[in-house]
This record gives sequence, C-alpha cells and structure tokens, in this order.
Amino acid sequence: MTQPAADMSLSVRLVTACVLALTAGILMAALFRRSLPLMGMGTFLAAASLACYLLAPARYELSDGKLTVCFRLGRFRYAQVTHCAPLRDVYRSWSLIRSLRLFGNGGLFAATGFFWNRRLGIFRAFVTSARPDDLLLVETDTARKIVISPRDPITFARACAVNS
Repeated sequence: MTQPAADMSLSVRLVTACVLALTAGILMAALFRRSLPLMGMGTFLAAASLACYLLAPARYELSDGKLTVCFRLGRFRYAQVTHCAPLRDVYRSWSLIRSLRLFGNGGLFAATGFFWNRRLGIFRAFVTSARPDDLLLVETDTARKIVISPRDPITFARACAVNS
C-alpha cells in the first residue's frame, strides 16, 4: 500500500512561509546593499530551505510488512512493523507541539527528525501535518517508534494491521 503525505497543516505552512520570506528579504537586502555577509547568510538559508524541501516526506509505503518513508529525494526503510495505530487512539490528548525536538527540522516543509516527549520517549517523526488526527504511530520489531502523517491514517493503519 502506498499513500501520499497529508497536506501541510497551518503550523507547518506558517513556519515555511516565515522562513522563505526571511530568506527572500535577506537576499534582496544583500543585493540592494551589496553586502557579502548578507549574501552568504541568504545563500545558506536558501540552501537549507532546499534541503528541507527535498527531505520532506512525500509518501509512505507499506510492503512485506515494512514501512518505507519516501522523500522527494531518496527513501528510508524500516524493519518489520509490529504495531500501527492513530495517535489519537493511543494517547487521547497527544500533540506533536508538546514534544521536544532533539535533532531535525521543526517545521520547514515538514517536521522530521528525532523528538522526545514524556509519553512516547524518543521517536522519529516524518510528518507534514501537526494536526493530531493526521498522525499515526508505527512501531517496529527493533523497538523503534515512528510518527508519520499519511493522507488517510485510518486506512493506512488497517493495512499495517493486515501486513504485520
């Protein structure tokens, strides 16, 4: 089964818009003032934005009971899925916003990387939406916890249950 990533939530759109506007503003100021340090800063932000765009999840695949997160550039395959459920079913009041980002991207085109919160502990997130109803918790036989945001999390969870 393959599903595209959910549409970006408002919080992800706002972070993306702010970073892109800041990048454009710095680059325009660098051109106007002919400032090499500003040009370097703007170029760095533009390159980081491009990297975040290319490494944002585009779709999720489930084949042979294994989860594959596909990015615009590359993919990452996990071990056998042992459990899969919507986060709302597992933790009624769970929110990605209440998680601490340990390493990764916190909202530029997506939220990806390593996160921690009291209920889940350390987990990986590959989400394009911070809406709780869009989030799915996937656990693998190597005791990894992954949070994803497929377009239809209920159908994806059912497919996980059949394949695990």
